[in-house]
Amino acid sequence: MGSLPLKIRLDLRDHWEKIDSPVQKAISELYNLIGVPVAITLETPVIWAELQRYFPNHATFIPSIVDTTKTWIKCLTVKLEDDTHPDWTDRFLDEVKESGQALKVRILTQPGSQLGTAWEKRTSSFVIFIPQSSPPYQDAAQTSFTTDLDKLFSPISSEKKETDVINAEGLSRIYGASDPPIQSGRALASHLKSLPALDTLHGPHVLFPQQTPYHITVRSSKTTINIQGSHQPSLELLANYLKKWINTRMVDFRKLPALQVELQESHFGSGVFFDSLIIKPSDERQTILNVNPILVVAFIEGILGYHLIPQAKGIDDWYFRRDEKFE
Repeated sequence: MGSLPLKIRLDLRDHWEKIDSPVQKAISELYNLIGVPVAITLETPVIWAELQRYFPNHATFIPSIVDTTKTWIKCLTVKLEDDTHPDWTDRFLDEVKESGQALKVRILTQPGSQLGTAWEKRTSSFVIFIPQSSPPYQDAAQTSFTTDLDKLFSPISSEKKETDVINAEGLSRIYGASDPPIQSGRALASHLKSLPALDTLHGPHVLFPQQTPYHITVRSSKTTINIQGSHQPSLELLANYLKKWINTRMVDFRKLPALQVELQESHFGSGVFFDSLIIKPSDERQTILNVNPILVVAFIEGILGYHLIPQAKGIDDWYFRRDEKFE
């Protein structure tokens, strides 16, 4: 949050988080309609990193997100209240039930100039797509959302039995009741006949945390343990776990933690993206790191579910891979 401009942080507080804000009132009304909690996830630092070039006036950023979200809720409400399509409503309610008795919604960006929405079957959640382009785009918001919603959960026709789009995040605009499984990065790569267009790819801070397979390497030396990975949430969980359980050096009057555990920001991407984790002594005078790296290895393999890949390297190097996406 600290990386956001002050105006955006204030607007986020006043126009998104406050319980009496218009968007929270719209969420409350949707909850009253469907009878289950509505959880809309807005990762503001990531969205801002993707869209900041299009919002030189910071004061328009959060209001634009708010207006888009309210329009999406309005379009969904109209669809649910339409008695001429009971099958659509029944399918929607069934999907929400499978998701754990809550309607989950994520806000992401997408290349192009069109707003959109999709249903992610794997996580049973909606996605609201905000275009990577200059506003305003609200004039077409209702049409875009209504069109996409109409295509969701509809019966399969003989002409169209597959999803229309599967993009880098594994999101699909569903056209049928029976959807093909979301493919991992390795499965998608095996079917690629040509390279993707550069403009269709998200930045590393968005692409790699969501793109399988995930990779982690561990290298232990006399002074540090260096962990590098493509999946930021894995590194963050490992870092937070280690920080929680680090002992304090009681023999030192400064009562320093025995170790420093630091996430390192990547040199790539326009948003906050950590791709490395460094473990080193807290005391700079300590020249040797007396830490068992196997505990790190065990956490990555046993808790995070990565698989150790044999490789012809030294005894203090490990390479891990995980092909299955985290939910």
